[in-house]
Amino acid sequence: MKIELLGNNLTSWMIAAALAPCSQFQMSILGEKTRHQYPPVQSVFPWFEQYLELTKITPNIFTKQVSCQPLLAYQVFHSDKTHRFGFCDTGAPLGPADFIHLFSQLAGQNYPVGEFFDYSFAIQLAKQGKYIQPKKDAMSILSTFEHGYIIDTDSFLTFLKNQLKAHYPGQIREIEEIQLNLSDKNGDVNQQADLQIDCRERQSQYKHRTIQSVSWQCQLSEKPQLNFQKQVQLTQSGWLLALKPNTDSNTIHFQLNLTESLELTQSQIQTLVQQHSTDKNIQAVIPNSIQVQEIIEGPLIAFNQSAPAFNVHQTQANSWAMSSIDYTVLFIMALLDCIALFKTPDLFQLAFNKCYQDKLTSVHRYQNMLSDTLKGTTTNDSINLFLASGRIKQLDPDLIQPAWVAGLLMSLGYYPKSGNPFARQLPNAQISQHLQQIRQVLQRTSQSI
Repeated sequence: MKIELLGNNLTSWMIAAALAPCSQFQMSILGEKTRHQYPPVQSVFPWFEQYLELTKITPNIFTKQVSCQPLLAYQVFHSDKTHRFGFCDTGAPLGPADFIHLFSQLAGQNYPVGEFFDYSFAIQLAKQGKYIQPKKDAMSILSTFEHGYIIDTDSFLTFLKNQLKAHYPGQIREIEEIQLNLSDKNGDVNQQADLQIDCRERQSQYKHRTIQSVSWQCQLSEKPQLNFQKQVQLTQSGWLLALKPNTDSNTIHFQLNLTESLELTQSQIQTLVQQHSTDKNIQAVIPNSIQVQEIIEGPLIAFNQSAPAFNVHQTQANSWAMSSIDYTVLFIMALLDCIALFKTPDLFQLAFNKCYQDKLTSVHRYQNMLSDTLKGTTTNDSINLFLASGRIKQLDPDLIQPAWVAGLLMSLGYYPKSGNPFARQLPNAQISQHLQQIRQVLQRTSQSI
């Protein structure tokens, strides 16, 4: 099967790396190398490890050769408090009573139970700037969490190119001489290709640019306490993210995902950066570090006259969680789920659209929960269900685990209003002792690492 990847950038090389282990795919990456406009440092969800499995790249090799660090927790600043949640279980049940209701029952009666995230092993590690590889052993505390990654995209791109050229030299061609016309919806470069995937990045040449995201780096007077964590703050302009690609870095990467796309001049972009670089430890914005991501218009999927032609969706506007790497990974998963149908284009289109949209819906619902809790929105059905009963609404499929949703809501003080019948039968003193024992175990275990 011959596949054309239009655009010589990270998205194309990620797709090529996922398909290369299957010998039936012959791929061409077309176009000159371009400076990418997506943020240079990005976080990814735990399902990124599924992508690594597709590429036959082990996490050990990835972490040794790519500038990155594991992501254990989100740090959310709201109402002068720091809230934390991640990809982890929290606490432990007491008999048939689940931990959410045990904690809520005492917290609702003003018992000194601390914060919900105090009962998560992964969050305790992140607070202490520590990390240990999770395990799948159900009897181990190391099975109670997963992790994402924070990745330097230039380092990742170089790594993928080296891997593919070393291991799959006969399956991938890089053709830089071809000039691609960005005004075309499809490349139509090779009518003999079985599939075209458009990964090109469209940048405006006008003075006013329609911006959806701005990123920059700052030098700090001391090392930022961001090991294995990502800071998130909802500002008037949009989501302000702070992260660093490795634990030894003295610089911090900021990314502002705007609530609404704006037409901005270069001067206005500079002003926006200065307004969001006010931390007392920031010495200066690093020169030439400011990058913007513009609106990419066009259909999610289209067809030329001879073969299916996909347009990769990379937008991360108004997002605190999803990165362009995440979108590419979900695109690849949906593509592989449906690729057996490529000889019947109409069915291929329908199947891909549904598969990809179902994955996006799952993650967008999770993203919306944080914005709705911070804004106090009362119309979110998933939040209202949790407040009424402590139950988590699950989609089919759902990439977000119920424990992750509960961690987000409970860490921000959204506790179930109705008690659990099993928890109500337990004396508060017994529940309090149970919680205290959990904290002691977590504290003792995390300190030993």
